[in-house]
Amino acid sequence: APAGLYNAIGRANLVTPGVRLEATPNKRLDWLVVYRAMWADAREDSFSTTGVRDAGGLSGSFAGNQVEVRLRYWLVPDRLRFEFDGLLLAKGRLLREAPNAPAKGWTRYGSFNLTAVF
Repeated sequence: APAGLYNAIGRANLVTPGVRLEATPNKRLDWLVVYRAMWADAREDSFSTTGVRDAGGLSGSFAGNQVEVRLRYWLVPDRLRFEFDGLLLAKGRLLREAPNAPAKGWTRYGSFNLTAVF
């Protein structure tokens, strides 16, 4: 996930195939887009590091779809870089219907960063 601050999905009880596209159109700009679908490996266990669990497995195993984006641009080449990171987690049945699933809707994350190189 982007920037290390978003930590809803960790590497535990997780099956998540995905597709990643990256491009560097010029020396100052690069971007990436990542799509992944997510399932709980064991539907009766807690999904990833979210703590969401359906001990009876009745909420299924599909946790949702996640799309990540990153855009980086050198404002001052090799000295100052701007970065935007964004993420959308469209919750699937497991993250919506499990007994302890949060009532909130989709997860949205965004961050802006400036990196200075000395």
